Amino acid sequence: MPAVLRYLDRDPAPAGEQKTFSAASVRAARRPALDPRDSFFQAPEELPPGGDAGDAYDDVSELMKSWICERTAPEILPCQTSLLDRMMERTELIELKIDQDIKTNFRMILIQTEIERIKYLIRSYLQTRIYKIDKYGAYLLQTPESLACLSLPEIEYLKKHQEILKSFYGSAVLKHLPKKLQRWDNTEAGVSMMEKPDLERAVFCRVINTVEQEIVISKDETITLSRGNIYLVKYKVIRPFLRTGDVELV
Repeated sequence: MPAVLRYLDRDPAPAGEQKTFSAASVRAARRPALDPRDSFFQAPEELPPGGDAGDAYDDVSELMKSWICERTAPEILPCQTSLLDRMMERTELIELKIDQDIKTNFRMILIQTEIERIKYLIRSYLQTRIYKIDKYGAYLLQTPESLACLSLPEIEYLKKHQEILKSFYGSAVLKHLPKKLQRWDNTEAGVSMMEKPDLERAVFCRVINTVEQEIVISKDETITLSRGNIYLVKYKVIRPFLRTGDVELV
């Protein structure tokens, strides 16, 4: 099983349904049980080869940001494969250390709490992506830009999932319909059979770098995205700047 998918087996989301989280659970996930800068990130003997404590702390912050953005965005975002690989390699390394010392080192118990928080973020991040792949599978396969956002294991999962769905619906439903209505991308009566992400959905975003251009949000209104400000706008308005890192979702 690919490394980035292993955590999904430990806490699977209901089939076809995205997990929901209360405001309290989100705040708890954001708040570290133990400040990483005071714990295992400053233990040189526990760093992977070539690792750096500052880089490890930055990775946790980046994981948190990626998790929030993925859960907030209506479409699937580029997969943070390298980040996930580094975080899982590190957590597995530290868990081995914990298994050896937990009976004699109380500090390891605190570190275990932080590790569980990180593993929760990884699982939730991957489950959110799987939910979007299941929901928008046909759209993703026909949209090269979106398909490029998936990792290789996700692309493999997507193709197998779509094959199973087409086989089932073809034998159970579509074969009983007229030929012209058997296509998955049928748009008869102006209604598409393919579900797409709602890019018109409003999202909150924080500006990281000032965007030196006026952003059109309606026929009669424009705004300037100023650094440090938070805006409530349609996702499609800030979509290009999310990809460049000038804004982040909150």
